[in-house]
Amino acid sequence: MAFLRGAEQMGADLRVWERGGEPVAIGMLDGSEVLRISVAPEVAQDHAVAEGIAADLTQPATDLFAGDDAVVEARGATVLRRILKSAGLDR
Repeated sequence: MAFLRGAEQMGADLRVWERGGEPVAIGMLDGSEVLRISVAPEVAQDHAVAEGIAADLTQPATDLFAGDDAVVEARGATVLRRILKSAGLDR
């Protein structure tokens, strides 16, 4: 579906988080309110990785979400989900 919106929009909707130069999580904005994140299994419970992703998502300068009803879906990443839930982003 992102293909129909063009490569430029797909690039704007894509987020990649790295640790030591290696990707550890990838997120794709679904519309303007939902960010679906997949975290590498080996770091799914890593608190430092979760804190880094959460910090990136909750900074006002990120300007990732269009409205106030933003939701982040991060299945299996319980540490990240707990942090995001406390910030009001995970449901």
